[in-house]
Amino acid sequence: MINKIEFNDEVKKQFHGSWHKKIESIIESPEVYNIFQFLKAESKKGIKIFPGAGDLFRPFKTDLNDLKVIMVFKEPFLNFQSIITITPIVKKLQEAWLDDVYKGREEEIKKEMYHTDVNLDYLRYQGVMVTSFNLNTSEGKYKEFYELWLPFWKLVYDKILTSESGLIFIYFGNKSKLSMSNSNIHNELECEDILDAIKENRKLYHRGIFSEVNKLIKKNHPKKAEIEWLDILPF
Repeated sequence: MINKIEFNDEVKKQFHGSWHKKIESIIESPEVYNIFQFLKAESKKGIKIFPGAGDLFRPFKTDLNDLKVIMVFKEPFLNFQSIITITPIVKKLQEAWLDDVYKGREEEIKKEMYHTDVNLDYLRYQGVMVTSFNLNTSEGKYKEFYELWLPFWKLVYDKILTSESGLIFIYFGNKSKLSMSNSNIHNELECEDILDAIKENRKLYHRGIFSEVNKLIKKNHPKKAEIEWLDILPF
């Protein structure tokens, strides 16, 4: 019996090819094997875990060679909840981006927004990873899954992200509880948890961090394009 998760073709296709060589030893590590054993045991109990296996590593579809920004949310709301649930979150982000990056152009931009990607997939093509510490979860078990995935993220950070200097981490929630980065190597910015703004029916307190991200990209990676935060089609 092989006590590891094999980095086979089925697993590989969940990752952008730029991650393959660096992530293989992590996926086949005892830490990840233990995570999957826990998930299997929970599934056998009839506990619904989401997202499913096919979307589990979706954040890693971002090209590692072009990685500039890592957006860290409290919960893995992308790719598994209904559009009805996701839309308020994306709307809060769009509202913040209009108020921050595109301030003064709100009406003009809104007329151009014919299409909105509720999964924020368009950001990954610009070098943005959208993720959370717990890559999957189950209702009422956020903390348990958060702690479950910590060993995985420690390996990713220590073996891969430490060599990608100048990354920009945006933490949505308490940074001290979510932090996976090192301020001596990377840039760390903090925004409130979007769910707080939704519950209180108000704008997201963003502190202008999205404009700050583009300034940092221009400073740290002058040859790389700044982020176009809104998914605007020219037709």
